Amino acid sequence: MRFLSFFFHRWERSDSSKPVEETPRSTIHNPNELISLYKHYRAKGMELNSVLVRELPKDILLSAGRALGIARGKTLVFESKDETSVLMDYCIYDCPWGGKYACEWYLEKHQPAPNSMEYHLLTAMRDARYGIYRVVEIKKGVGALLEDMFRRENIFVMDYGISVSAIEGLTFAGRLIAPDNRFLMTTGAMLPLLDEEAIISIFEFIANNIAATPEQLAHLSREQLKEISTFVIRTLLCAGVANNITYQTTPGVPSTHIPPLVTTPPPAGPYPGTARNAPCPCGSGKKYKKCCLGKD
Repeated sequence: MRFLSFFFHRWERSDSSKPVEETPRSTIHNPNELISLYKHYRAKGMELNSVLVRELPKDILLSAGRALGIARGKTLVFESKDETSVLMDYCIYDCPWGGKYACEWYLEKHQPAPNSMEYHLLTAMRDARYGIYRVVEIKKGVGALLEDMFRRENIFVMDYGISVSAIEGLTFAGRLIAPDNRFLMTTGAMLPLLDEEAIISIFEFIANNIAATPEQLAHLSREQLKEISTFVIRTLLCAGVANNITYQTTPGVPSTHIPPLVTTPPPAGPYPGTARNAPCPCGSGKKYKKCCLGKD
């Protein structure tokens, strides 16, 4: 519990023996020359995500759905379309097959030119960093200064959606990539930490199973980060936070169609209109998705 208290004090911006490293203010105040480059990377990234999802083996999608609690039998059941994006992101970054991740298979198969935008994006995806981040300062139309609560540093992230829809103090979990050494950007599937019970559960899990000290948390292996991301995503989806996600289209970046992950509609169950995470109307005390959803 002492480790859990460490995090909550950090959220309250309490003083610490190790100050958070600050990002140079010039990085925050003079990003205009990078906006055009960011938009190109964002558009190309959306295109690549669609391609990578189409190449995922079906069993990867189902096993990922089971890990995140959104699969019933051989069917993926989504409460909202935003959960599709979360699952896609998880499959691309956390679900290897044959010992390699989706971006690594693509790099090996297509061998993009070393100096191409595609190559820089794929290698950045290979080295993506998962974490929990607190919004410190918003730069409208550009991005935000974030506190990386795992690595104890402030970083500037270019993301139009965060810049127009987030508020200072908001904490969320997700992945960052660095396709260019001058900025970071999100992978798109960010989940806000809004439910108090879920927040406590997440940090207790980290403290009891992954890292006993903040120093250990700053140096996690990829497998440890996968354990964290799996637990965090499952917990937040169960708490219904996907219903609080609002995606903002970046001006100048066309939206890209995400191929459907389920070809047949999910079962409606005997209580149409009931949310998947709501208490089951049958009175069992279980959530609808764990009880009557899918029954005739």
